[in-house]
Amino acid sequence: MKYLFVLIISVVSYSLYSQNDIAGYDIIINRNETGIELNCTMGCAWRNLSISNMDKSTTIDAQGMLEDGEERDISDITLAPFKIKLDYSNDMLTLMGIEGTAWEQLEINSPMNRPVHVNHAGMLSIE
Repeated sequence: MKYLFVLIISVVSYSLYSQNDIAGYDIIINRNETGIELNCTMGCAWRNLSISNMDKSTTIDAQGMLEDGEERDISDITLAPFKIKLDYSNDMLTLMGIEGTAWEQLEINSPMNRPVHVNHAGMLSIE
């Protein structure tokens, strides 16, 4: 019984530690005439990113855009540990959660200049 109590306390402590110490992120995505605008309001070293070359996929993390195959170590706990790949085709923006997301894929088919809010849990349209 003593070991069960220690195990329960350890699991609860780990859960509280992992939920409170991992920084979240908050990104607003807006499609406009020139491409896609990303605005990170929390958990990133960047505030605004613009993607104008819609012919190739783009991968982003808390430090910005990544080159194909590039890996970064985000050991700073003030940055959110996420990696998202963006693909654009036929007026559909597809986000693939590589790391730090509860989702695997999100498809955004919003009209121009209608922002979409994305975080680790998913997306929400902003009216």
